[in-house]
Amino acid sequence: MVSRRAHRLGGAVTAVAVLMALTACAGGSGEAEQPEERGAFTIYMNTPLTGALSNAAKANVASLEVAIDAVNEAGGILDQQVELIVADDQLDTTRAVTLLQEQIDEEKPDLVFMGATSNTGLAMLPLLTRNQIISTALMQSSEINQPDLYPYAFIPYVESKADAAALVAEMEANGYESAALLTANDANGQSAAQGLTEAFAEAGITTTPETYTPTDVDMTSQLQRLQDADPDVLVIQAFGAATSHILSSRTKLGWDVPTLGHSSIGLGQNLAEISTEADWNNLYLGVFDVTAGTIENDQVFNDLIAQVKAKGDPVAQSAHYYSLYWDILWLMKKAFEQAGSMDPDAVKAALEDLQDNAEVDSQLITFPVEYMRWSPESHFFEIPGDVVFTYVRPGPLVDGVIQSVE
Repeated sequence: MVSRRAHRLGGAVTAVAVLMALTACAGGSGEAEQPEERGAFTIYMNTPLTGALSNAAKANVASLEVAIDAVNEAGGILDQQVELIVADDQLDTTRAVTLLQEQIDEEKPDLVFMGATSNTGLAMLPLLTRNQIISTALMQSSEINQPDLYPYAFIPYVESKADAAALVAEMEANGYESAALLTANDANGQSAAQGLTEAFAEAGITTTPETYTPTDVDMTSQLQRLQDADPDVLVIQAFGAATSHILSSRTKLGWDVPTLGHSSIGLGQNLAEISTEADWNNLYLGVFDVTAGTIENDQVFNDLIAQVKAKGDPVAQSAHYYSLYWDILWLMKKAFEQAGSMDPDAVKAALEDLQDNAEVDSQLITFPVEYMRWSPESHFFEIPGDVVFTYVRPGPLVDGVIQSVE
């Protein structure tokens, strides 16, 4: 049996690591050449290998490849070796759906990693649901967490309401009573804005909202209107280049208001790659403990990072880009083997009621094991905001861990 690594750059697939030999199932000599009904457990992953998010996407691929090697060494999934097919969706939702349909027509995958953003995931989910394919990704939009509508999508992440709870706790700890809120007008931003506005209102925090288009390069007009409201704190939600445009516009205005970055910033693209320290004044970012460098299972994480580096990745992204792609494959191994079946409904039931498994649980990195579970009611992790997030000053990343500036 072999494990295939391939990248789909257009309509065609080209091998990038040719037929990496792995241990095959044992059998008599007369049966050695008889193929099994399924030769491998196939993962299909579309992600923007080119464009603005390509560095983060390549980090995801590298960590998933390391996870695949480790899971295969541990016997694969249901005694099948795992293989990976990667498609470059170029952050284009239409392209993502087209490439997924092509893959299904060629070979229906057993598991799909459905892009780098909620917009891509939402575009792909109807096709994934019709074909009853278990799917996953790092996404935060509450629109995805609809188990009745998208029963086979399981997200190893928290909804934006956890972000909201963490932000409220941070603001209350600092005595902030009024907030300016700047969010994108896309699916991620709308989901964040709704959750944050509701949480702030419930906490008695007066909110002045503004939105921007992710392609905007100058946010001074929105920030000027927010500044005029004289808030105690500015809360910003952004991803990728939009973050740098917001921060540079804030500097241009000379606005020194305390600023809290939504996790889409703290856990998004490496801020040091797209922004400079000159724009980080009075800025604090919401991050996971793994990015803050305060996790318990640090030996497994350190081993993961070493193996990712060995694959040529510079480990220049936030730690969770590596750890969660490692974690999710181990969780899927747990679920498929708990189900004892490739049947998607049996796997879905297992994912909604994961049992303790010492072999798998000892490999999990990002969150406390007891929180890395789903339920019939929620296909996102349900982790309290004060458990999942901590607020730190920005800074460069070293091996995925933030080195906060003073």
